[in-house]
Amino acid sequence: MTAGRTDTADDASSLAVPRPPVLTAPDLDRLRDGEADELAAGEMVEDLQMVEADLSGADLLALSLLSCRFSEVFANDTDLAAARLVDCRLERLSATYLHSPRSTWHTVELVDSRIGAWEIYDADVESVLIEDCRLGFANLVGTALRDVLIRGTRIDELDLSGIDAQRVRFEDCRVGVLRLRGGSLSDVDLRGLEMTSGQRHRLPGWATISSGQLTELAPLLAQHLGLRIEDRDHVQNATPRECTRMTLLTADDVLNVKFEVSSFKEGYNQDEVDVFLDDVTTTMREFEERLGTSRESSGPSHRRTEILLTSEGVRNIRFSTTRWSGYHIDQVDAFLAQVLTTMETLEAQARTNAFAGQPGTSAGVGGAYGTDPTQAGYAPGGSEAGGSQYAEAIAQRDQYITQLQQENAYLRSELESAQRRLGTTGF
Repeated sequence: MTAGRTDTADDASSLAVPRPPVLTAPDLDRLRDGEADELAAGEMVEDLQMVEADLSGADLLALSLLSCRFSEVFANDTDLAAARLVDCRLERLSATYLHSPRSTWHTVELVDSRIGAWEIYDADVESVLIEDCRLGFANLVGTALRDVLIRGTRIDELDLSGIDAQRVRFEDCRVGVLRLRGGSLSDVDLRGLEMTSGQRHRLPGWATISSGQLTELAPLLAQHLGLRIEDRDHVQNATPRECTRMTLLTADDVLNVKFEVSSFKEGYNQDEVDVFLDDVTTTMREFEERLGTSRESSGPSHRRTEILLTSEGVRNIRFSTTRWSGYHIDQVDAFLAQVLTTMETLEAQARTNAFAGQPGTSAGVGGAYGTDPTQAGYAPGGSEAGGSQYAEAIAQRDQYITQLQQENAYLRSELESAQRRLGTTGF
């Protein structure tokens, strides 16, 4: 094997800088033209050059390719499980789904290729260059990575959980969702990896990131440490129970929420979710107007418009699923749990206001409990001091009831979220 080219990043100047990967060029000096019919499961093929071939649906289990070069090859649903690729270059490979778990990739270049979903878990990858590629979902869970350089590549979803990685570097790359939990990492350099804003990323220690990535990942790090980040003006009037158990949403929170889009995984239909959340936004704005909690409001309002949804509607909503560009199920379910908690709390506040005779809610709620004795100066014992004490007791009681209702709403939302996930998976 000749070492005609070596790709390295700038030499490390100190121990704080991760060591760069060292890549050896494939040995392709003895190529011969060949055809796709030479490839079969369990076979060993050497020095093969193949252009414009279609390997779609081929069973190439345990195939060994030594010193081969493929260009403009279609490999839709090709089975490369337990295959071995050594000293190979793949150019302009196209695949909707490529199955290659437990495979071996040594001294391989994958260039200018497009793969929708790539299963390459529990694999052995060493001295590999991935350059100018577009990957939808790449599953490398449990894979051993040695001297890997990924350059100029965009990846929608990358799962590196449980990998054993040494000298892995990203340059001018972009990822939508990165999962990197567990495993063993040494000299893993993520500074050249742009992480799409608003997506979830799970990173371990012993990975190198830039200062900009650190800022973007601050909420994730806070969550890992058990910290809660919230502006003072959002919680200054909240009870301790509320602060520790839940965060209530606003209509603007619902309007601006963003979910990740799954690639080749089951997800909720985007249109159905968006339409439903539009109704949630409208309903919450109406509650905020009635209760006087909107930013533009100066107090409770007598204005009436239709309430489109109730908490029961949120609890019973079901979305159809799709494997093509659906919203991540876990994210939507988690957000709906917050929506349910918020809706039940708003309804409880509306009932409390009605009981106290405040504007903004249906009189029928208060009427179910009879006329509020705190109105029209009524007080047991007839004294002014007694009236004040009674009013204070009523206020404390209402606050306690609201806290219990919020706690109950939280527990019910957690239960509904679990039931929704079970219903989605068919159990």
